[in-house]
Amino acid sequence: MLSQIELKPFDDPFGTPGDTQSFYDDRAIVDLINHGQFDEAQNVLEFGLGTGRFAEMLLQDHLPITARYLAYDLSNTMVNLARQRLTAYKSRVEIFKTPCKLPVIKPHSVDRFVCNYVFNLMRPEEIKETLNWAKESLSREGMCTLVSLTNGAGGLSKMLSKAWNGLFKLSPTLVGGCRPIDLEPFLELGGWTILYSNRMSNFGVTTEVLTCQTNSSI
Repeated sequence: MLSQIELKPFDDPFGTPGDTQSFYDDRAIVDLINHGQFDEAQNVLEFGLGTGRFAEMLLQDHLPITARYLAYDLSNTMVNLARQRLTAYKSRVEIFKTPCKLPVIKPHSVDRFVCNYVFNLMRPEEIKETLNWAKESLSREGMCTLVSLTNGAGGLSKMLSKAWNGLFKLSPTLVGGCRPIDLEPFLELGGWTILYSNRMSNFGVTTEVLTCQTNSSI
């Protein structure tokens, strides 16, 4: 796996206003919104907000006008673009560059934790650490909402996943440190109950959409 420093040259060039990944992620993002119950959320924490496109969608059309949004990203470019994009909501939004360690959040202070297309860049131990951080941050009735690139089940998507993982094993730099993963095992081992799970493929790229709560919330 690549370190955060090694990932930065790959990360920053993608921080463009065009949101170039939208050709495969739009359906998944809409699906997440439809099952994330964001209309009931008052405090949202997004880890890896990118250009702020998802945050803008929520703030514009789905969150209550009283909701507050806290977001982090590794990339200076992403943080700056997101701040520009969300200027109209600046009284409700706080955006920070992610430090080397996960930031300290008041325990049980958020009711939605969002992480879209980030775990694909992380080591297994980092995924576990981040999910534990989410658990500590969420209120008792809070919900963790996730979108991730995952392995395809058949046809073109399965071939693409196999080739992608092969390149990643050969050298992570060939694919920018990103690879498809299966998140459900991490959630099950981490004490989460999955409320909604869906997989969809666009142009052979398969995406996993998940919402979950801690076992103590169910």
